[in-house]
Amino acid sequence: MNVSAMESSLVKENPLLLPLNNEKTVYDGFITVQRLQQSADLVSFILELKTVLEVCLKSSPDCRSIPPPQYYSQLISEMETLGWGK
Repeated sequence: MNVSAMESSLVKENPLLLPLNNEKTVYDGFITVQRLQQSADLVSFILELKTVLEVCLKSSPDCRSIPPPQYYSQLISEMETLGWGK
């Protein structure tokens, strides 16, 4: 699928997404989740969402290197200790 066809498909399937740059590599907006309607309850939906995200992360190696939330908490704590002016 070429880039313009992919963009057309993306916008057609997700009309609430808007590109934030000319290269159309960054988007902001909302996506509708049809699987929510098919789930028996919120817990089963969250479990399925987690499974889908794990599959996506495994197929995208650069996303696996994202530090855990504790890293950012520690970083902010250290910045507060040093002072925001530095």
